[in-house]
Amino acid sequence: MGMTNTHNRNLTDKAFDSLTTIWESFVRNEAQVWVDYYQYWLNQASQLPLLFIRYEDLLMNAEKQLSYIFSFLCEGKAPSRFYSFYQKKSHHLAVDDSKGYTPRQSGGNVGKGLQRMSEGQVQAILNAASSMMLQFGYKMEENGSCEKSLSVDGFDPVTFSDSLNKGKKNSGYLKVNEKVSIRKESDMYGRKITELRHSHTCKDTKPFDVV
Repeated sequence: MGMTNTHNRNLTDKAFDSLTTIWESFVRNEAQVWVDYYQYWLNQASQLPLLFIRYEDLLMNAEKQLSYIFSFLCEGKAPSRFYSFYQKKSHHLAVDDSKGYTPRQSGGNVGKGLQRMSEGQVQAILNAASSMMLQFGYKMEENGSCEKSLSVDGFDPVTFSDSLNKGKKNSGYLKVNEKVSIRKESDMYGRKITELRHSHTCKDTKPFDVV
């Protein structure tokens, strides 16, 4: 998205290959950012109740995950009639086929980024994030042809979140990211990805080829 300047297009293989050095840096950088981001939120469990929902679970069973979210939001705070409304709403949202835009053809596949990664890059991710990945039910697996795939089994958001919230005295509010920056000032990705793209495309006057 950052290098295509779109939400639903991919770089062509030729364009991607021209960014090999950036991709190598990006993979290693984002693995650590991912760990730091979720560690930040895990640390906030002492301040207020949290519910962790994985993107992959929304893909596989949106209605069930939306039900978890509405239940979490309503518990102890809303009459049962509102909970019933949200339960019905979760079904409607899960089966609604209307889109704000047509998603890219390769979108919605769990672990699809592994197809672009070298063995060294996969290992770099595991070195940085394997402990956190296991905590959230992610496991790297290898098939008979030595290709890596991502398993997302064994994660119950309610049980996991309850274990964090149980017995904690919550303040009832949280100042998000107060004096905290997950990304370093020198990080050229994140909010600075536009600057990086501009430096390679003459400020988008010569954009990368996309499909």
